[in-house]
This record gives sequence, structure tokens and C-alpha cells, in this order.
Amino acid sequence: MKRIMCYGDSLTWGYRAHSDGAPPTRFAPGARWTGVLADRVRDFAVVVEEGLSGRTTDLEDPEAPYRNGAAFLPVALRTHTPIDLVVLMLGTNDTKAVFRRSGLDIAVSLAGMVRTIQSFTGPDAAGAAPPQVLLVCPPPICPDADGWIDRIFAGANDRIGALSAALAAFAEGRGIDLVDAGQLLVTGGVDGVHFDEANNRVLGEAVAEEATRLLT
Repeated sequence: MKRIMCYGDSLTWGYRAHSDGAPPTRFAPGARWTGVLADRVRDFAVVVEEGLSGRTTDLEDPEAPYRNGAAFLPVALRTHTPIDLVVLMLGTNDTKAVFRRSGLDIAVSLAGMVRTIQSFTGPDAAGAAPPQVLLVCPPPICPDADGWIDRIFAGANDRIGALSAALAAFAEGRGIDLVDAGQLLVTGGVDGVHFDEANNRVLGEAVAEEATRLLT
């Protein structure tokens, strides 16, 4: 069986926001996009979830520790080896206003993570070949105006738009497969940042289609 590692943030973890102000919960395994993916590829692959709420590409978040995705990626690769495909979806948290990042900045950080994945081989990889990479660009967000989340993510969609364009250029230039979630869905979670169940289903189906093409 092939192995697919999905590496991302709360969108990969399965964060479910609630309109009544209750703490967020987690979508059931089969409702998360990773679960939809797992169901679609069950005949030839298993799926490993590596999602962490708040994870960035390579930044330290002053609100929460341990969110630097580039720092933890080598650990995740070694934990779950052998891996045939890494689905990499990060960038939403990098668009927070406090980080003052451009879309190109975020794309460059993702390019560095791609390089880490593509160079992972040898004894720590159990002798396996480097994994293939499927990049997923996160979709635009739509938080309520004048709320705390809206302030945290002020200007985020401009950065996500620029990220989408930069990743398209990077993927074409480097021969990396890319799914642009913003072309497939509108963020439907009640907080305007996270997915609803329909979003998870749409993304899971799209990733499954690409994974099937890459691994079979």
C-alpha cells in the first residue's frame, strides 16, 4: 500500500467552528477532507493526518508555540516514513496581519518545505525514494467584518490572492502538482476562516483525484 501524509494546519486537522460561541470541535474522521481522501484511495493507499491548528510555514506565532511547520516537517517525515506522497497545505496562518508577509514571502517558504520533502531519503527514510509532493493553495477567507478574527486576518485575501499566483508559477516552473482550493470552494465555516462539511468533501475529492493520478 502507498502512504500519503497530509501536512497542514487547522484545515487539515478538521477544525469545526460553532456559531454559538462554543469552543471549536473536530469534524469526525470521515467528514474531514483527509477522511474523504482516505475513503477514495483506500484500495491502494493509506492516509496519515499531520494537521495542527495555527501551524505556519516557518514562523513562530506569538500567540501559540510549536506552530513552525518547517521546523517540525523533518520530524513528521521521519515519524511516518516510508511516505509516497506529501499533500502540503499551509499559508492561511501566514496571512495574519501581525506577520506582515506578502504572498510571495509565503510561497518562498513553501518552496523551502518542498525542497525538504524532495530531499528526504536515505537511512532515516527507511531507504525509500523521496516522496512526491502535491501542493494545495488555501482558499480566500470571509470572516465577519469588525470582529477579532477579521482584525487578525486584515488584508489576508490580498495575500492569499498573491500566494495563489506565486504558487502557480512555482508549480509550473518546478514541475510540482498544485490544487488551488480557491478555484474549488468558498470557505463556509461559521467563522469565515475554517471549512464546513461541504468544503471538506469538495477538497477531499479533488485531492483524491490528483493522488490517484500520481500514485497509480
